[in-house]
Order: sequence, then structure tokens, then C-alpha cells
Amino acid sequence: TIWFLLDRWWDVLVKEPLLTTLVAIGLGAVSVELIFVVGDLRALPGVVGFAEGDPLAWIFYVGFPEEIVKILPLVVIRLCTREIDEPVDWVVYGCLGALGFSAVENYYYLSGYGSGMTAARIFVSTLGHVAYTGIVALSVPLARSRSLPVVLVVPLALTFSVFAHGVFDYFVTQTEFGSLGLLINAGCMKLVIAEINRLIRLSPFAVKRVPATLSCTRWSVAAYILLCIGVLTDQARILPHAAALRVFSHDLESLLILGTMMLVYTVLKPRLRVRF
Repeated sequence: TIWFLLDRWWDVLVKEPLLTTLVAIGLGAVSVELIFVVGDLRALPGVVGFAEGDPLAWIFYVGFPEEIVKILPLVVIRLCTREIDEPVDWVVYGCLGALGFSAVENYYYLSGYGSGMTAARIFVSTLGHVAYTGIVALSVPLARSRSLPVVLVVPLALTFSVFAHGVFDYFVTQTEFGSLGLLINAGCMKLVIAEINRLIRLSPFAVKRVPATLSCTRWSVAAYILLCIGVLTDQARILPHAAALRVFSHDLESLLILGTMMLVYTVLKPRLRVRF
């Protein structure tokens, strides 16, 4: 819900229909099943196995299939509806598809690892999924606005996202340099937000001045704190109270890092004109 509202908030000019945005999320959620097909193919005889200590394995066996699958909802929305009528809509629907994918993935982690791991994924991995897919989605209007060949720019953007995704997963799961993964996420999201500002200014609806800065940082931080309280409540059922409080304290300390990232995700500076 937090990131659904944030994604729709990015669309500051003409809001997309609620039903279509929910369909995009649903398509992203369904697309997770295709990853299981990839896993089955990987298990076939003669196929090189997944080596967790090899960064290339994370790029080709995780980053590549997931980024391909996550962009499919955007393709369906583009082919089956007429809702993409301004440049920023490409990013909005692409990120909504990634959000649906991540929501199902987080549910599997909740089932297997509990609420603590899931809370971290909601505010780190989910934003990574949104950022990587956002880069691929924005490559279409970006190429058109600069008269570049779409068939060249989109594969380049996809290659970049696959690489960033795989390297992020490798850093946070296999090394002691998980903070580098956070920097990758923040950098990719910074790129997406910068281009969202630019795409908003290219919108055919941008004709009247609006505030130079738009921010939803406060409610995003509040949502994170509420999530921490929910995790505390859950952990208190299965851990001694002192241990549960330590988890809660650690989560709040993490807000110092996440707060910086949220300033990237939750502030727009479009400096544009909007027709109401």
C-alpha cells in the first residue's frame, strides 16, 4: 500500500484510473509464476547450476529473468489499453508491475523467514525492484524525446538493470558489503526520480505553474515506523520482550539510513505548468 500510493503520487498531472493501476499490480503478481518456470529449466540435466558465490550467477540467473518478467505488465498495459498518454505513464505502469512482483516475493519471504526479514525487504528490495524496472520503462519516452532508436535504448537500459539487480543481490546476500547494495538501489532510484521530473515537464498536460517541490517524505517515514511497531508486536509473540525490543531498536536505527534513501524516493522537483 505504501509504495502503491507513492507510485500514484509520482503521476502528479493526470492520475491514472485506479482499476488500470490495480490490474498492472495484478499482472506483476502473476508474473512471479514465470520465475518458477525459469527455476525448473535451470534444474534440467546439462544446465550449469546456480553458484551462490559467483556474482555472474546472480546477474544471469536472478537479475536477467526477473527483469524480463517484471516488464511484461507494462507491455500488456501498452498493447491492451490507451492509458499511456503522457511520458511519465510509462514509468508509473512499469513500476506498478514491479510492485506487484515484489509483493508476492515478499509474501514468500514472510512465510519462510518471518516479519523481520520481510520488513527489510519492503523498504530495500521492493524499492530496488521498482527502480530497476523504472529504468527500463523510462527508456522508451527518454529515447523518443531525444530522437534515439527505441530498439537500441531499451535493450541497453535492460542490460543496465539486469546488471544492477544481480550485483545488488550478490552484495546483500553473499558479502559483508551490503551497504554497497543500498547505494546501488539509491543510485538507480535517484536516476528514475530525476527522469520522472524531466518526463513530467514533457507532458502535454504541463501548462500551468505548480509548486517547485513536492514531497511525501513525512508519511513515508511514518509508514516505516508503523511497520516497525507491527514487527515488534509480531516478534513479541515468539521472542522474549527484551529480544523483541532489540529488534525494534535496530529497525529504528536503520531509519537513519533509510531516511536518506526516502528523501530520494519521495521528493519531486518538476518545476512545470499543469492544465487542471
